[in-house]
Amino acid sequence: TAEWTMPSFASIFTGLYSHKHKIYHPREFYNVSKFETLSSLFKKEDYINFQIGSNARSNPAYGYCEGFDRLIYKRNMGCDDVIFNFVEHSNTFLKSNQFNLITLFDLHHFLKGGPSIMSQSKLDLDYLNLVREKKSIHQEYNEIKIEILKNEIKRLDFHLSTIYNYI
Repeated sequence: TAEWTMPSFASIFTGLYSHKHKIYHPREFYNVSKFETLSSLFKKEDYINFQIGSNARSNPAYGYCEGFDRLIYKRNMGCDDVIFNFVEHSNTFLKSNQFNLITLFDLHHFLKGGPSIMSQSKLDLDYLNLVREKKSIHQEYNEIKIEILKNEIKRLDFHLSTIYNYI
C-alpha cells in the first residue's frame, strides 16, 4: 500500500491508504488509536489481542498498542523469539478467540551484522566484502545481497513453519 514499512504497516493496521491516515514520517509519533484499527475491531468481539514484534515501525509508541491485551516489543528481536512467544501465547489462551499480530525484522538484520549462520553456509566468502556504511536503499545493486536475501527468506520460512505446523 506504500513504498516503505511505516505507511504500509499503518495501512494494514487501519485499513486506510497512506494519503488518508497520513502516517509516513519516522521521527513523528502518531496517535493510531484515533482510527478504527484491527485490534479495536477484534476487541469489540471479545478476542484476546496479542502483538509481538521487533520492527521499528510497529513500535507501540506510534499507538499500535491500543486494543491489545498483551504486547511484547523489542527492537531487532529475532524471528525465533517472536515465533516461540507467539506459540506459547496461543497455547496459553487456546480456548479463547485470538487476534495475534506478529512483526518480524529479520530481513534487515544482515545489513547490521552479517547474515545468519544458515545463510552463511550457503554463500561463498564474497559476502564479507559487503559495505555496510550506507542504508540499503542508497546502495548499488548487488548480486551478493540478493543471494543473502534469498537465503534469509528461506531461513525465515523455515522458522515460520513452526507456526504453520502449530496451527
